[in-house]
Amino acid sequence: MNENARSLLTKARANLCYYEPYYGTALWAIHFVEVPDLIKTAKAPMACDYHWRVYYDPVVIESITDLKQLAAGILHELGHLVRDHRTRGTVLGVSPINFEAWNAAGDCELNDDLEADPNVDFKGFGAALAPFGRTAPGYCLPNQIGQETGKTAEIYYRALPEVELPVSGNCGSGAHGQLQEWETGKAEGQEEAPKIGKAEATRIKQYTAEQIRQHLKHRGTVPKGWKLWAEEYGKPAIDWRRQVATLIRNRLAHVYGRQDYSYTKYQRRQPFYGGIIVPAMTEPQPKVAGVLDTSGSMTPKDQAQCLGEIKGILLSVGVSSGIPIYCVDHAVYKNRAIRSVKDIDLRGGGGTDMRLGIQQAEQDAKGGLDVIIVLTDGETPWPAAPTRTPIIACLVGPNAAALVPKWIKTVVIPQ
Repeated sequence: MNENARSLLTKARANLCYYEPYYGTALWAIHFVEVPDLIKTAKAPMACDYHWRVYYDPVVIESITDLKQLAAGILHELGHLVRDHRTRGTVLGVSPINFEAWNAAGDCELNDDLEADPNVDFKGFGAALAPFGRTAPGYCLPNQIGQETGKTAEIYYRALPEVELPVSGNCGSGAHGQLQEWETGKAEGQEEAPKIGKAEATRIKQYTAEQIRQHLKHRGTVPKGWKLWAEEYGKPAIDWRRQVATLIRNRLAHVYGRQDYSYTKYQRRQPFYGGIIVPAMTEPQPKVAGVLDTSGSMTPKDQAQCLGEIKGILLSVGVSSGIPIYCVDHAVYKNRAIRSVKDIDLRGGGGTDMRLGIQQAEQDAKGGLDVIIVLTDGETPWPAAPTRTPIIACLVGPNAAALVPKWIKTVVIPQ
């Protein structure tokens, strides 16, 4: 192994964490893997796989001693992973015959941000590739295909010319989903680098988005594309305040509409009654449990969307005492009553049976539940008969609603 190249990458990553700490968790989640002659095989000095391993050509990396230039290359590959280009490409039908175009579109989405980022030197990184056969500027940009900066890879993908693509390397399966020959996960004579699974990747992306949002709240600045991504990532697509009010109004009318007097709440007119203790009016909160599909059929995008909906549910029903969330594949993994999506321990990855989570939620509930909300892609068995607790199925996936029994209320998350 070329220790000098590895050392330069480690220093560049640390340097980037210092200037842009909101990427820190994601940056230290990746594992570097040396691949000799990668520049010849992939026509790129670095690439990534969907297990969050970043492959690099040691000769090229060793020739670039400017840490800001190396940081630009690292951040480019990290962008493919965090902004989920692999899954987004799958939605568009990216395959072995057209992945180069999607790779170029993803590069266009990332590279305009990198050019504008003062903490990295992406232009210098591109120029450093000239001795290895990359023509200036060494990377593709939206203006090369007649597009404005700041748009998404999906827009650039549709605008790409059919014959001649702009200069772009092969950034690996982490960018386009197609497994490449060098993606073994290990360098010669080395053990396989650790893998990042779908659930862990979802949490890393979720945390990164939150860190960017917090940075912006304190008047910090981030590149435009990252700002837009962070603002949208994990945002609930469903107005759960309205859904709770409309979909389950009849069943929760006694909860939302019920008001009673209680001595546990302070009566604001108490001073007028002197020494007589007067009860105050209370409005009980609905009792809700969530069942989250963490099976192997759930993509990282599906899980991220579901986490966004859980956030909306928490805002809707109130989080003073939290709500129980059951992660389910072929088994049930109960979380304590959570008050934030950050508290959810995403476990699973096997088969799918949401019935187990529904049964467990009903069994654990003391005094019964007002509703169980199941978040899934729909590829699961459902209870054969209506349960004693009303169910709302919150669905991701194109045909999920067709699989749900008619007695279950459904809402579909737009893709």
